[in-house]
Amino acid sequence: MIFRQVFGTGFALLRRCFIKYSLQGITLLTVSFIFTETIIMKTSITLFSLLLFFNTGIFAQANQTQLAVIKKNADAFYIPAATIKKFNFKATTGSPGRKAYENLANPKLIVLDDYRWEAASRDEALSWYNDKLNMLEYLGGNDKDITNKMSSPVGVDAWNVYEMNDEAKKMGEIMGLKQSAYSFTFIVDRYVAKIYIQVDAVATLKEAWDLAKEGLKATLSASGKTSLAAQVK
Repeated sequence: MIFRQVFGTGFALLRRCFIKYSLQGITLLTVSFIFTETIIMKTSITLFSLLLFFNTGIFAQANQTQLAVIKKNADAFYIPAATIKKFNFKATTGSPGRKAYENLANPKLIVLDDYRWEAASRDEALSWYNDKLNMLEYLGGNDKDITNKMSSPVGVDAWNVYEMNDEAKKMGEIMGLKQSAYSFTFIVDRYVAKIYIQVDAVATLKEAWDLAKEGLKATLSASGKTSLAAQVK
């Protein structure tokens, strides 16, 4: 439980706070927080022991068959450039399957990470999406599942919404960052998507969805479901 809280919290805060691991070993980059020497020492010892355990346990069991990155007409599946411009986002360095943006003009919507993956079939996409380890590593992490706060939009074969967990919010406040984040994950046919939006403390779920829904519309249209895309609200 301690490991899951630390892992989920570190992953959700800022890109410069991250944990990267592999079957060959673990590289851990952490941000130190000023508490007390006793707490820091106990936490470090606990984390080190847990990391050694999980390196040969859960990490070794993690799904190694990551879905493919979309190659054909890939850009059409992501939030359109016109929407990115409308919300004043600027592109930053992304990664395979992920388009990354930051926003210095709008204090409410701060960071946008737009992910897409492609499976061989709808069934494979659903199986991958519903795998608990994939959910932890790629989709919801240790964030709160708030799917029941929104109606499922049209055209999706699977749908979840996550909010930054309370521990991450508290750690952000210690750093002077009163922020939250929402992740919208879904499947359209054989395509899996995650749209992560980091927001300030007062931004609403609706404001985040007003941006994220453009990604769903794009994915539906690129999948040949233009009529459903027009129905997304």
